[in-house]
Amino acid sequence: MHIFTVEDLEKIKERVTLDLSLRKEGYRAKINFHMGTCGIAAGAGKLHTLIAREMEEKGIEDIKIIRSGCAGLCSREPMVTIESKGLPSVKYCDLNEEKIQEIFDRHILNGEIVESYALAIDDEGEIPLRSSFETIPRLQDIPFFNHQTLWALRNKGLIDAENIDEAIARGAYFGLASISTVLEMTNGTADLGEADDKLLVAEPRHGCWGVGKF
Repeated sequence: MHIFTVEDLEKIKERVTLDLSLRKEGYRAKINFHMGTCGIAAGAGKLHTLIAREMEEKGIEDIKIIRSGCAGLCSREPMVTIESKGLPSVKYCDLNEEKIQEIFDRHILNGEIVESYALAIDDEGEIPLRSSFETIPRLQDIPFFNHQTLWALRNKGLIDAENIDEAIARGAYFGLASISTVLEMTNGTADLGEADDKLLVAEPRHGCWGVGKF
């Protein structure tokens, strides 16, 4: 597909967002394996293979498996983030084959959060935190994260670095397309030196954004 305009990017964003969402008629759960170099070195690949194989053997088609980069806490890899209907999004850490199997059986298949392996409730989740989950901290309440303000890394652990459409769904290239539109409308005479400071170009890098001003 050739991409020429902001509208082209919007179509990709809409398609990918819909494909990754937990729609009523779509997936009941989504497993995000964090497979940056730290996760892979810690063994995330074999955990991904184990769950993918089990789903294939059992004919499970309503669970979405995705891959992304580092979730930002390399020392606790392997990690996964699980979204499922009716539950908050949960990050699990320090995983091995036995733990991921238990999480799959209890959380994915039976809707029970495995609190003993949970790192945090992820802020990406759309379900409000209920009183029954108060023993699990929110991600931003963890000391390592609570002083961080993310800019270039605000999409950490959310994008498959090998899938450019996922980067577009998170806003990549919209700034570049806007600049291209301005130049086209002005026959290349626009003075980008006077452009708004918020006019940014973003490119996906290892699941995150590299950002710079024009």
